[in-house]
Amino acid sequence: MKRIALCLLLLCLAACGPTNLEKLNGKWNCDVKASIALMDEADRKKMEMMPELAAMIIGAVSITVDSPAKKLTVGMGEFSDTSDFSVVSDSGSVLTLKTGKDTMRIAFKSNDTLEITNEGDKKKVIFTRAK
Repeated sequence: MKRIALCLLLLCLAACGPTNLEKLNGKWNCDVKASIALMDEADRKKMEMMPELAAMIIGAVSITVDSPAKKLTVGMGEFSDTSDFSVVSDSGSVLTLKTGKDTMRIAFKSNDTLEITNEGDKKKVIFTRAK
């Protein structure tokens, strides 16, 4: 009987964990090396030939998510753009958001690593939680 009660308690605690939307809240920085590794061969070769440029372009990209307000800010250096978003789906470790005309699939690789796929062109980018 004690085992059943313990199992039920553990199931309840697991179900009470943060949602993917709650986990997304905060600032995330682009991981240059991991993102370049996901590129198709032609794009990867271009970035590997110009590592400083790749670091400057890709490495400067960050996203900041305000989950309660459903706002997403994409930043690149001094430039930033904030958009409202809506949740299309939230299943397992994958969250799908819609911002304007764009739909993005966000897969949580861990609590501190995201793989974001633009549903339009299927390009993937890796982000890690800002410290």
